[in-house]
Amino acid sequence: MEILLPQRGEKARLVEMAMPQRRERLPRRSRHEQDRTRTLQRLQASLGLRRLPQRMECYDISDLGGTEASLPGHIRPRGAQQGALRRYRIKTVEGIDDYAMMHEVLSRRLRRGVEEQTSPT
Repeated sequence: MEILLPQRGEKARLVEMAMPQRRERLPRRSRHEQDRTRTLQRLQASLGLRRLPQRMECYDISDLGGTEASLPGHIRPRGAQQGALRRYRIKTVEGIDDYAMMHEVLSRRLRRGVEEQTSPT
């Protein structure tokens, strides 16, 4: 792979303008990554996990009137994955029973995760 760096003209001026921002952002990004890694290591230790969490999911059933559950997003070590909303229609629970609805949704998610090898890890 070859990277070309413009030596003169408009493109060279654009590169020159971008360099101070890049120099400032790189250490900040590095610190952020280190903080995230330390947080995940603490979570790993607290929960007794064999390896660092690679994906976490959260579920919410409270705001959907008891008929659906949603997976608002996935959280990965590099940050939340936007656009990952998934809805689950409650099929087996009559009435409003948060625990039974959560059991249904998590059972379906984990079953699918095993089948497709996409379980949170």
